[in-house]
Amino acid sequence: FKYEIALGDKNSEVTLYEGSFGPIDDYAHTTFDIEDKYDIKVNTKIKVNMQTLKKFAKKNNINKNPLLMYIDTEGCDLQVLLGNDFKLLQPHIIITEWHSCSSLINSRYLDTKTQNEDKHKLLVQNNYLYCKRFGCNDVYILKPPGFNKPSITPDFNQHYFPTKK
Repeated sequence: FKYEIALGDKNSEVTLYEGSFGPIDDYAHTTFDIEDKYDIKVNTKIKVNMQTLKKFAKKNNINKNPLLMYIDTEGCDLQVLLGNDFKLLQPHIIITEWHSCSSLINSRYLDTKTQNEDKHKLLVQNNYLYCKRFGCNDVYILKPPGFNKPSITPDFNQHYFPTKK
């Protein structure tokens, strides 16, 4: 499947940049020029429609309970999840990228600890349990019926790249 869209927390149009640092999106950079702020050489700019996960799932007849949803949107995973209606689309397993405070530049959350905490709260509020961190990915599972124990909380201060002491 080829979709020329971006997923986020609203339906709008965004410009996607490709530069020397990899794909960068201006959805998270609406208040400053990424080339000046981060010394990034932009090679390509394309405009695409951004839509919510809710709209995308409805439009494409996505099953209400797919087995797995893997989200790796370079710092915008929370925005993708905010665009979902968990009553309409509730995957059994959600894998989302976890960012250490130094691992990304393109999130509207300059404090990635807060972003990771907000993402965790959103998933727990929508009936998910945190399972495990594998490398830079956090795994959540849909809470089984009758399961009443609270979710464990990941270490939001952990870095997935070893730090020198």
